[in-house]
Amino acid sequence: MSQFEDASIILALAPKRRKALPYLSYFLGGNPRTSYPTEQLTFQSNYFKNLDLAGRFASSSSDHDVFGFQESFNGRGRNNNAEYVTTGPIEGKRVSVTSDFGLTWHIYEKLRLYFLVSLRLVVDC
Repeated sequence: MSQFEDASIILALAPKRRKALPYLSYFLGGNPRTSYPTEQLTFQSNYFKNLDLAGRFASSSSDHDVFGFQESFNGRGRNNNAEYVTTGPIEGKRVSVTSDFGLTWHIYEKLRLYFLVSLRLVVDC
């Protein structure tokens, strides 16, 4: 279950000593909408003698919206009761870029040298 699906969680903790329960109730609900398209470019070549090249570049960007988000907490702080409610729309953006490049040099028939580079960039806005 995703953390944004409609869900109600009630926590009832029973500590060894008889004291007031620290958490009485918690609710998290909303209706998420996300689109995550991905573009990818891949190549592989053995054009050069004794040398193989391969690579990949991928880019994706997403916008997500949660309409009618609601979160409520009812519990006990250190010395007093704490209760809060958060409502309203939530929106965000995520950009992800990954890149891989590999090179194989066939030095002899049974001896090869591999070189691999991987890069990843993720930005949450």
